[in-house]
Amino acid sequence: MYTINLRRVLYTFFMTLKIKFEVHSNTLENLIPDFIRFTSSINEETSTITLNFYNPTKLFNLNLMINEEESIKAILFLNFNWKYTTKDIRIIWVKGKPFILQAVFLLTSKPESKSLKIYLDQNNLLK
Repeated sequence: MYTINLRRVLYTFFMTLKIKFEVHSNTLENLIPDFIRFTSSINEETSTITLNFYNPTKLFNLNLMINEEESIKAILFLNFNWKYTTKDIRIIWVKGKPFILQAVFLLTSKPESKSLKIYLDQNNLLK
């Protein structure tokens, strides 16, 4: 699994971010997103994190991506106690080929949203 570690002096907390994809019975780990987008509501009660993976044919077999019977599930682990699972997986096609695979996660907790935003800012993961 892809792990990023953060130690902040002000808040003294340690955060770990791990990403995993499950397709049927296969598991893909050690994935690094090419682009991360973080959005939050004005009051920061909820937020979304979108992970983009370019050229997804390197990750998945093309038949798995177009087969409707097989569902792709993404799992995002934050620390040891926050786990998010989504089936909101989007594939953007360009000229008949998969170009971008997006996994969209919804965070509904204010502390989790704030911690994730601080973590992404401190590690320059937001573009």
